[in-house]
Amino acid sequence: MGAPPSRLCLYRCNGSGRSRRRDPPESCKAPRPSSGRPVFPLFHSLTCDPCVEISANVDDVVPGYQGKVEFVNAITDDTSGQQLAAGFNFQYIPTSSFFNSKGELIDSYTGVLSVEELRVRLDNMVTQ
Repeated sequence: MGAPPSRLCLYRCNGSGRSRRRDPPESCKAPRPSSGRPVFPLFHSLTCDPCVEISANVDDVVPGYQGKVEFVNAITDDTSGQQLAAGFNFQYIPTSSFFNSKGELIDSYTGVLSVEELRVRLDNMVTQ
């Protein structure tokens, strides 16, 4: 599950590198898009190597899923990305979350996913 620690950025979910003490939510739900499509938020930074790598992989995959999946590019270096990340229960970036069209979390991964691994997870999301 996930990449070994050497392949992760040691940022906390708020993007600041500081630990946040709060109770995790009972369940993690993405906002339901009005389109009724599955949602794939990618939480990452513009400065860590694994984040840059997965971002490039996602850029390769996105065109094949236009109209099927809503992509959320949550850059944790940015205030809006930090605010979105605060509603999720994860510690390290890059983190990919996969929500079905009902807003239910069906998969999550911390670390770099290859293009092939992304396609498998996205295909699974689309068929649920």
